[in-house]
Amino acid sequence: MKLFHSTVALSVYFSLSLLLLTPTQAAGRVLDGRKVLYDQNWNAKKEAHFVQGVKDGPYKEFDEHGTTRISANYINGLLDGPFQAYYDNGVVGVDASYRAGQLNGPYRSFYRNGRKKAEAYFVDGFLDGDYTGYYRDGKVKTKHTYRMGKRDGDFSSYYANGQVKTEVKYENGHPEGAIRQFHPNGSKKLVGKYRNGLKEGAFQYFSENGEKINKLTYREGRITAYD
Repeated sequence: MKLFHSTVALSVYFSLSLLLLTPTQAAGRVLDGRKVLYDQNWNAKKEAHFVQGVKDGPYKEFDEHGTTRISANYINGLLDGPFQAYYDNGVVGVDASYRAGQLNGPYRSFYRNGRKKAEAYFVDGFLDGDYTGYYRDGKVKTKHTYRMGKRDGDFSSYYANGQVKTEVKYENGHPEGAIRQFHPNGSKKLVGKYRNGLKEGAFQYFSENGEKINKLTYREGRITAYD
């Protein structure tokens, strides 16, 4: 299952002869009202509503067992309103909302066990605001902030044991300023600095027991010295 939604090319079976209908016309008629696509065993696969050949209203997709896999709504042919995607066990995989074909508002994704996988917010199809990712056990995996689709602000990632893995700040989609990385035991692994999205100055690397491994010196993203 894709993270956001699957692109749907809707066709509708029409009669006992399984005449395949296109999204806009069938047997010379423009589709109107509720239409259903069946598989070869007459199990409903997709259900949609049309107005003058354009998807408008509730939309659903089903698996071979009849379990709902996608539940959405269309207005004038574009996704608009609540959107949910489900695993085959019935657990919600994605809970989101669309407006005029773009993701808008709170976005949540989940693992098969029902635990949160990610929380975010969209504005006109762009990530905007706080983003939090989680491990399967519910522990935080990553936290950062977006501004119109670009990382902007503090970024932190964590190991499964809860220990901080990386700390850095972003500006307009690029790392800026100090970066620190740590080993799973909490000892420092790397210290360095970015300027305008490029490595600048000394990047020092350390072993888990705190010993210095090496040092690389950068200027505008290029290595100028190695110790």
